[in-house]
Amino acid sequence: MSPVKFGAVREFIGITFDASALLERIEEFEGDVVDAMDKALGAVALQLLNDALNEVPKTPVLTGRLAGSGAVHVQGKRITDNRSAHPAGTPLPSGAFKPSADKNIRTAHVSFSTPYASYVHEHPELHFRDPGSGSYFLTSKLDAHAAEYQELLKEELLRRLKR
Repeated sequence: MSPVKFGAVREFIGITFDASALLERIEEFEGDVVDAMDKALGAVALQLLNDALNEVPKTPVLTGRLAGSGAVHVQGKRITDNRSAHPAGTPLPSGAFKPSADKNIRTAHVSFSTPYASYVHEHPELHFRDPGSGSYFLTSKLDAHAAEYQELLKEELLRRLKR
């Protein structure tokens, strides 16, 4: 039996669509879609972390603790950190950020976890020894590349959903 039904009454024509089979099929792929969203968010957050570390103003590197504390978390799980480049850092562990209680909201966090990370980030009057490093090493990338990050998110999501 067809899921589409037509009915006519004098003033209008009614169309009813039984979407239950479609919705059941969509539920089969819900996990794949959520996984694709999380991986796409992770790719964008990783790009932001890389930009913060490598693009002027860069994350200051004196001892390597600040740069090495850089990490990406998606839905509360740490997916990568920068300790391979700066082993002195201690990134936040998985669970440091709580995922949204709403299953439709997916979150990624880019963090630097030294006690002084926020101070260094927010004080442009500081002078850094490392050429090209400076304050606002993270937020300046969001301001400069917001459209690019949105496009990357779209591309990554589409790429991961196409099979």
